[in-house]
Amino acid sequence: MDKSLLIAIYGAVISTILAVREIVLLVTEFIREKRRLKITVECYIIEKEIKKGKKKIFSYVRINATNIGRRPVVIVMGGFFLNNPSTTSFGMGPANSPLKLDDGDTVNIDFECEYIQKHAGNSNLTKAYISDTEGKFYTTRINKKVKEFIHYQSKK
Repeated sequence: MDKSLLIAIYGAVISTILAVREIVLLVTEFIREKRRLKITVECYIIEKEIKKGKKKIFSYVRINATNIGRRPVVIVMGGFFLNNPSTTSFGMGPANSPLKLDDGDTVNIDFECEYIQKHAGNSNLTKAYISDTEGKFYTTRINKKVKEFIHYQSKK
């Protein structure tokens, strides 16, 4: 083998390694720069004074969205998907909608259990969602405890 062939093979191997490295760096950068939200669903009960000396208990389900990506996300609505073909979803926007979430920011959208039961009827809630201005839906499954909480609170 002559020296020029060895130099050509060496150059081809080095350039291939550098090209693969550059592609991997571009793909990882694209994944890191993607808009990402972490969605959680929780329930809570509060007691409010409605008249002097009279208190009422209110039960809520909260959809919590945290921006875990590097890019800002503008939230326009949160809600629930149903397993009903005629009404597939319902929801409402956060206060001050649309709301911009920068890296690490959080927004909560609270739904009264009565509101959920009114809009869901006999349909089961399948997922909670948050949607952004680009029309993307970020979803999470609703666990059994939250479904039972809504069902129990709506029967009161």
